[in-house]
Amino acid sequence: MQIAATGRAVLVYERDRDGACVVARCSARLLDDVETRRRYFMPMWRAFWPAGPDDAEFVVVRCEPDTLEVWDARRAVTPQPFGLRSARMVRTDGTWRAD
Repeated sequence: MQIAATGRAVLVYERDRDGACVVARCSARLLDDVETRRRYFMPMWRAFWPAGPDDAEFVVVRCEPDTLEVWDARRAVTPQPFGLRSARMVRTDGTWRAD
C-alpha cells in the first residue's frame, strides 16, 4: 500500500453546487489494530468489508494535513489573478499560515 511506503496521502473534497473544493496534503499512517478498527467501523461498510472490522482488508488511515488548498466560487475564495489558483495554507510547527 502506498500510504505505508510513503507516509503521505492526498484527500480531495468537492461540493459541485457551490463550485468549491479543498485539497488536503497529509502525513498519513495506517492504524490496523483491531481495537481501532472496531472503534471506527460503520455497519454500512459491510457492503465493502463483509467481515466487518475484523476483515483483513479494512484499515483506518490517520491523516494529519500540512497543506490545504481551497477554492470556493460562491464565497469568493478565489485568489488573484482572476481566481485561477486556490488559496493555500501551510502548517509549520503546528501553526497555519497563508502561502
